[in-house]
Amino acid sequence: MLGVNQSDFMSYMSALKTNYRKGIHRMEAILANPTHAAEFAANLGGVSVVLGVPVGLPDRNSDKLLELLLGSDVADDAVLTWMHQFYEFTDWDDLLSDSARCKEMANNPLIWRAAGGSKLAVGKSIATLAGLSCADYADIDAVAASQVAMAAVAASQVAMTAVIGNATALNAVVTSSVAMTAIQKSQTALNAIAASSMATAKYAAGAAGLNPADYADMTAIAASQVAMAAVAASQVAMTAIVKSPVAMAAMWRSDTAIKALQANATAWKTFTGATSAVMGKTVAILANLDPSGYADMTAIAASQVAMAAVAASQVAMAAVAASNTATKAIAASQTALNAIAGSTTALDALYAKKSRLTGASASKSGKFIILQISNDSVFNTSKYGYATLSDGSQPSWENYKGKYAFFMQYKKIATYIKNDTEDDDWIDYFPCG
Repeated sequence: MLGVNQSDFMSYMSALKTNYRKGIHRMEAILANPTHAAEFAANLGGVSVVLGVPVGLPDRNSDKLLELLLGSDVADDAVLTWMHQFYEFTDWDDLLSDSARCKEMANNPLIWRAAGGSKLAVGKSIATLAGLSCADYADIDAVAASQVAMAAVAASQVAMTAVIGNATALNAVVTSSVAMTAIQKSQTALNAIAASSMATAKYAAGAAGLNPADYADMTAIAASQVAMAAVAASQVAMTAIVKSPVAMAAMWRSDTAIKALQANATAWKTFTGATSAVMGKTVAILANLDPSGYADMTAIAASQVAMAAVAASQVAMAAVAASNTATKAIAASQTALNAIAGSTTALDALYAKKSRLTGASASKSGKFIILQISNDSVFNTSKYGYATLSDGSQPSWENYKGKYAFFMQYKKIATYIKNDTEDDDWIDYFPCG
């Protein structure tokens, strides 16, 4: 025989799920009437139909029902009713004053999806995780507005992880100037944000004056001309992005994002100036490698497996070609040079960023990959044109003037190049730092 809660569950399941479209309308009608809404929020069977859908197994209207309930005036009461089946407590402060319990809740996707949808519940939970008294804060907005609270939250890896794992908390934090100031002062907080595409997106959106709730992750930011124009104009937003490999990869995969960044000289300089550690993991992501296996660009450049994947990827090579940090690492590794010399995809990416040495007997010192030599250029180390490679050799280019031919034959960095004596001769090269 079914108990009361089970009977209520089955009744609401029938009302909300037998017809998915009508179920949404019925929920809207229930929530539009204060008395019915309050009764529903107090009914464990009813709220379990909406809050208890297994994570990762939605049906055709479960997400919409969840959105309606958690966005309603009775959201806190509904979550409180639902939480009583998991824990014994008298009120919110009693439930959420225990840090071990809050950690347990935050680590349980099913519970945290529901509790995290309540500004009251998530605010008090995060306050407790940061070592504060949850009784002092009404909800996440109160936490985000408090200098004391946000200093504690930003300094706590556990609290920041909870914030980042919850859109309600994250939206409240990144729309608060007090919270943003606290985060910018904390390396712990910035590191936590950088590890998450959603967190970086919402942080960047907030810093750029956008509504963080409008952007689910960095892919959404990167795809929007409006968002990218604002982000490119914000140094705070750009600083956050260049600390996050997942954010950098999303940018590189979007033509919209790259065009917006290139249109802003400051933003482009910041973007292409990311550290070796960030660029290494970014390039790994773009080449469909596991970024955790590579500490930086030096590790990528030293790996035959990694460089084979990078050299075969247009977007990964575009990122490499635009980054001084990446190109320096490539230039220092024979493994990397071999991989690039064997890939037209990789060479094409470098060619898109080429420079040209022109002028009779013009010369240049530095580090270069020679991409092409004009057909009429004469090789002669004493009188005409030539190149000195990193091993000190000065090989003839007479039979290797075609596109990429010289570098494919001599897989070395050139440290010196000199043009032929004719004004119409030239050498195309890619600078490597």
